[in-house]
Amino acid sequence: MVNTVITKGFKTTCFAAAAFTAFATFQANADIVISGTRIVYPASSKDVIVNLDNRGNKPLLVQTWLDDGRDGVDPQELKLPFVITPPVSRIDPQKGQSLRITYMGSALPQDRESLFWFNVLEIPPKSKAKEGESLNQLQLAFRTRIKLFFRPDGLKRHAWRCGCKPEMVAEKRRQYAFTVCPK
Repeated sequence: MVNTVITKGFKTTCFAAAAFTAFATFQANADIVISGTRIVYPASSKDVIVNLDNRGNKPLLVQTWLDDGRDGVDPQELKLPFVITPPVSRIDPQKGQSLRITYMGSALPQDRESLFWFNVLEIPPKSKAKEGESLNQLQLAFRTRIKLFFRPDGLKRHAWRCGCKPEMVAEKRRQYAFTVCPK
């Protein structure tokens, strides 16, 4: 009898906690919007331009960098063959910033695409406390990460097009990288 009461109380507590968690979610939106979902860098290009837009109502500091996908490695320690200019910039509300990614020419595989990650860190301005009020608030810095593909010139054209058969094979025999997205 006592065990049944404890179990029933535990179930009620768990249900209440789950319901609170489901209904008490807070939405967080980043204000910086990148002009695409991925970047393709053809080897024959001198550089690639990426546009960032500030859709918010306050100026933001933006830091950008590239990495090779390894977690726990400081981006300063990576020796990647690209340079982003400017790496840090201020973007005013409802304005934009163009970033230039330049390939520095070090050796990358010529028989397949190389994958890198383009990172954008959005840093909000520091809030000022009004007279007589304490400043107790949480500020979030958002990081957005998209893929950057370096595409050598020697790859076959249109190799990315799939056939019309309704089957999927999970072998990588092509030189191109694929990302499968749900409809």
